[in-house]
Amino acid sequence: MECEAEKGQKVFPIFYHVEPTEGRNQSGTYGEAFKNHERNADDEKKKKIEEWRAALRKAGQLKGFQLQDGDRFEYKFIEHIIGEIGILIRKSVHVGENIVGIDENLKQVKLLIDAKLDEVSMVGIYGIGGIGKTTIAKVIYNDMLEQFKHHSFLENVIEGSKDDHGLLQLQEKLLHDILMDKTMKLHNVDEGIKMIKSKLYLGKVLIVLDDVDCPRKSKFLADSPGWFGGGSIIIVTTRNKRCLDVNKAYSSYEAKGLEKNNALELFSWNAFQQNHLADNYVDLCNRVLHHAKGLPLALVLLGSFLFQRGKEEWESTLDRLKTIPLYDIQKVLRISYDRIDDRCKKVFLDIACFFKDWGEKTVTKILEGCRFHPKI
Repeated sequence: MECEAEKGQKVFPIFYHVEPTEGRNQSGTYGEAFKNHERNADDEKKKKIEEWRAALRKAGQLKGFQLQDGDRFEYKFIEHIIGEIGILIRKSVHVGENIVGIDENLKQVKLLIDAKLDEVSMVGIYGIGGIGKTTIAKVIYNDMLEQFKHHSFLENVIEGSKDDHGLLQLQEKLLHDILMDKTMKLHNVDEGIKMIKSKLYLGKVLIVLDDVDCPRKSKFLADSPGWFGGGSIIIVTTRNKRCLDVNKAYSSYEAKGLEKNNALELFSWNAFQQNHLADNYVDLCNRVLHHAKGLPLALVLLGSFLFQRGKEEWESTLDRLKTIPLYDIQKVLRISYDRIDDRCKKVFLDIACFFKDWGEKTVTKILEGCRFHPKI
């Protein structure tokens, strides 16, 4: 009870084969126990006993869990307690430190959510790799967590759903998170769809599907507002805008890169461990910003790479970036390239090698003349 008073912690008393009134009134077995303690008690012990009595009176007034004689099996009682306490534990997701310049992105996404606040709000955030889609989704998820008893954040959906078995595991994780039932097993993805619809259609839930690569994936996890109860919020992040376009239930928002001042601050946190540039590195930093073009991932990785390096190393790195991108950046951006088919990869390389700085209409006409169907 001291922890409740001093630290604001929640207390849930468990009344095991005893009535709450016995604790409040110190009657029954409690009364007998106190009488035994009070016999031959000195002043110090009497003071302690009064503290026990006060704590018991307060505990007896709190809402808790009671197991009575003849009640259900004890293991069911324990499972019930675990489930109820689990709902109260808000599991926020890790966002990271020194998050800079996402206020406008957050504002726009929340406007889309608020537009359907009393209904089921389904919002998609799209954009290139490294633009900050996942960070936006994580911040919104953590901000809204207290409003929901039932919630789930499914990270890296594309990696976890490469086949039907992976999709089945994602469906199970979604249901485990929402229903707090780790024993649930599904036999196939169609059963998963039916289970999600039947179990969640009356509940208010908060769900994030992070990094969805095709419309088929969202169809198995969160396809329609009719799957969820009023007030639910479903957020999807994707590099592929078509994932959102084919499902009219989703409102879409394109994540924006950082403007110069925010880009400077984010880069400085990673390159200098402070929120501003080092005076004798201004020109070099401006060259880095020009290369990063407001992409948060590039700013973080370049800043971390250049941290505690001398000017000569900065110069060498910037010269190298003109022809060879930093590996960690290339690895993230290459994901989008790896997801397209071989024919599209060839067209992409043709554009990169032969049509740099050409106008879109001109290049489109040339590729159409070669029967490459660039508009698809």
